[in-house]
Amino acid sequence: MQIHSSENTNRPRENQETGIILDERLKTPAMHAVVVHNDPFTPRTFVVEVLRMVFGKNEEQAKHIMLTAHTTGHGVIAIYTREIAETKASQANTYSHDQGKLLIFSVEEV
Repeated sequence: MQIHSSENTNRPRENQETGIILDERLKTPAMHAVVVHNDPFTPRTFVVEVLRMVFGKNEEQAKHIMLTAHTTGHGVIAIYTREIAETKASQANTYSHDQGKLLIFSVEEV
């Protein structure tokens, strides 16, 4: 006598607790760069201050980003998920504008 299993192993498995069949894969979220744009009117020391305060950069990193923006027109500060990038850029823009500066930070998908 042969015993046959009625379970089909070629189909997605059912969660025993919920009865829900899961066959989805998680997708990696799109990443976004926060960019500082050159502003010829904002003092370099202020740019470094914002990069350190909002983005947690050390002095050397902040100066490098600031000089890159100064010479090329923009500098990538960091790469984050969209929500974090938008929050950081918003914090930096708000602080800059509250201080009467024209410095602009933007978010770009990478």
